[in-house]
Amino acid sequence: MFDRKLGVRVQTPRVASPKLDCTRLRDLLAAARWQDADAETRRLMVRAIDLPEEAYFTEREFLQFPQKSLSILDRLWRDYSGDRFGFSIQNQIWRQIGGWHPDANYDTWLQFGRQVGWLRGCWLSPEELTFDLNAPAGHLPAAWTEEFELGEIALSLWARMETFVFNETIYCGDRADSPNPPP
Repeated sequence: MFDRKLGVRVQTPRVASPKLDCTRLRDLLAAARWQDADAETRRLMVRAIDLPEEAYFTEREFLQFPQKSLSILDRLWRDYSGDRFGFSIQNQIWRQIGGWHPDANYDTWLQFGRQVGWLRGCWLSPEELTFDLNAPAGHLPAAWTEEFELGEIALSLWARMETFVFNETIYCGDRADSPNPPP
């Protein structure tokens, strides 16, 4: 279906894997192990859409990405970073710089890259990212995009986010938890 507001074709969503266990991600984020959490996020994303571990994401996968899975991942990042990191934070920044305007182009993507700290003269390699809370807002997660210069993939992921609200219950281990850390 074509969403006129977003200006993109939104596919019928896949259903989140009932076995998408975010316990490890939650624990990594709670321990502020940002780099490991970034890698775990990518692993969970690959699992949520049944891709091989080494697969690259495409626009098609992101347009069909399970909304509940995306919501869960985003919520964990937001909660454990104090709303500094997460897909919705990246999406907010993209919107603030005019990314959803019909005139948005590669220069807009470059501006986004500079703002989230992925672009400093040239696009950073994964090893050059900042894995702490001193990183710019929206800097993480980043492992889901193998090539920062491929802005179309990010737009597909963020388009999925525009179609739902982030208030899902998180499956951690064998019980449902709120996204907040256990007492």
